[in-house]
Amino acid sequence: MDMLVGTRNTIRDMVVHGAPAIAISAALSLAVEVFNMEPFVGTSENAASFLFHKLDYLVSSRLTAVNLSMMPQIKLKDVITKSFASSGGF
Repeated sequence: MDMLVGTRNTIRDMVVHGAPAIAISAALSLAVEVFNMEPFVGTSENAASFLFHKLDYLVSSRLTAVNLSMMPQIKLKDVITKSFASSGGF
């Protein structure tokens, strides 16, 4: 099973409890997903868009989990945007 699908199902089915644990599970699953993927070919904007899509997918697992929605929307998306901006993207 795909790492993000498994994590999303785990969060959705409330196997993981507590806002910090939910956010950590989502962040770590995204890190594992990116680490294990094939080498990325594309622009920094393509890479950012790919990551944003994956984050949005995880957030959709439980919309009421505040830390889960804050983690990608505020923290990780900001880090991704700054990282790609410093590399000449955006």
